[in-house]
Amino acid sequence: MEKLQYSNQIEQRFLESGVDEKTLQSYKSWYNQLYEFCDYELLDAVKFETIVDFFDFLENNKGYSPPTLHSAMTAIRYLYLKIFKIKYSFEKIRLPRIEREIPISIEKNTLKLLFDSIVNTKQKVILTLIYSAGLDIKEVPYIKAKDVQNGQLTVRNDNNKIVRKTILGEYMLELLRNYQMIYKPKKYMFEGQNDSCPYTESSIRNAFKQAKKKCGIAVEITTKNLKYSYVKHLQDEGYKTIDILRHLNLSSGHTIEYYSQIDNEIREINYSPIDSIYGKKKPQSIQIEVTNEQLENIVFTDSQTKQLIEKNPGLIRSFIENELYHSDIVALADRKTQLERFRKLLFDDEYFDLEKSTYNIQKNEQVWQSFFESNPWIFGHGLNYLFSTPLDGKKLEQVVSGYNFNSGGKRVDGLLKTRGIVSSLCFVEIKTHKTDLLKSSSYRTESWGVSEELSGAIAQIQRTVDKSLKTISSKVEITDENGYLTGEQVFIYQPKSYLVIGSLSEFKNQEGVNKEKYSSFEIFRRNIINPEILTFDELYERARFIIQNLK
Repeated sequence: MEKLQYSNQIEQRFLESGVDEKTLQSYKSWYNQLYEFCDYELLDAVKFETIVDFFDFLENNKGYSPPTLHSAMTAIRYLYLKIFKIKYSFEKIRLPRIEREIPISIEKNTLKLLFDSIVNTKQKVILTLIYSAGLDIKEVPYIKAKDVQNGQLTVRNDNNKIVRKTILGEYMLELLRNYQMIYKPKKYMFEGQNDSCPYTESSIRNAFKQAKKKCGIAVEITTKNLKYSYVKHLQDEGYKTIDILRHLNLSSGHTIEYYSQIDNEIREINYSPIDSIYGKKKPQSIQIEVTNEQLENIVFTDSQTKQLIEKNPGLIRSFIENELYHSDIVALADRKTQLERFRKLLFDDEYFDLEKSTYNIQKNEQVWQSFFESNPWIFGHGLNYLFSTPLDGKKLEQVVSGYNFNSGGKRVDGLLKTRGIVSSLCFVEIKTHKTDLLKSSSYRTESWGVSEELSGAIAQIQRTVDKSLKTISSKVEITDENGYLTGEQVFIYQPKSYLVIGSLSEFKNQEGVNKEKYSSFEIFRRNIINPEILTFDELYERARFIIQNLK
């Protein structure tokens, strides 16, 4: 068989196996060299000993570097194991080890500077995603538009096989939501100039170089350093290197050793644990550096806490004086996040529509119902300064007439209890922030009537409260879903009710406030005893007040 014809046949078999054109050209150079080395003997008839001699020739006669030799091994292994289906023991061929550089991470403040400097939305999202998910640049083009779900990213290889799933984080999810609203990707998450083709690796590298230059970063770093930083910053959080690499689907011994050297933080062991068993360890003899992230995650046992306080009595005094509690910190962080979500739902129509479609919600009212369901604290300070919460173990939305909220019947949007020595019920009806408060035309000069939606909502909640008074006894013993008493008692004597509807922005334009409209609304609602009428923007400001008082 002619040499060219035989080479073409092998090339065709490579393509049929799924190898792309670029990879084929790389592999082709090596099997052509092997073909020449064995004096043009048919490659599928070459013995394993000849292949061993071939690699010895490449190393000692050709003088190829270790990385080049490993590239040759990849090509020849594929040729015999995948194309010819010949199970040669390639692991017996010992190649020189590749001496890899120490992986360097990027400090968090430098990363923030880098990401914030990128003006192009697509480029910013891609580079931020590489860091936040610990991606290789080659994995980015294969991300599908459907691969972000439930706060996770599905990572694929070049054969479209799912290799892992990873958490993205709130900030990254927010970036992706905004990106999807702007670009509306169809097949690939990051499309090139042609919608059917993905964004290229070279474009990503160029974007990184431009951002690095713009920030004045002189250190030689590439997109792979974003992945190193992902690993390093998780290590700082207290995660073990082996667990991080297992999550990244990288578990070989060489890889674990390599990533363990990030930033060259290798320490000599100059201590034996036997001394801690027999009390021979000298105080201050071992110094351990703890990052701020690790410090936040440290959990002490009771005995360790006792030792810490005994050795540092000033700590107790400091905590008492500052009244600092973990629950306060958690509440503040979560409520800040939810307040920002409240703001976007209120003022950003695209975000509202995205939230509606993401959770497959049909009606606008249900978006707000879902939001308040997970954030009942918003109905706290400000509702006559009584702190209100849902009934223990029960949803905000409850049945209050026909039967009662311990069984079934008519529903009210929000059924709360006041928290105090004695708890009482209060009712909430929720409309939308775009519901009209007044009619479109004035009734008389300087007098505007309320909208049908507002008057109807008032009638609705007043009727609900009236029915509940006839249905629910003055004192209710709360039961759980199995009918057992929870020990919770609530009372219902002329219960308070609230109507959340519309926005005060209805009375404003670029010139200012329409005094006639605003005064008509204020006079009306101040003369309504029950329900108390709150607009969505007023409720948002009250939520801000709650958070300010948590600080």
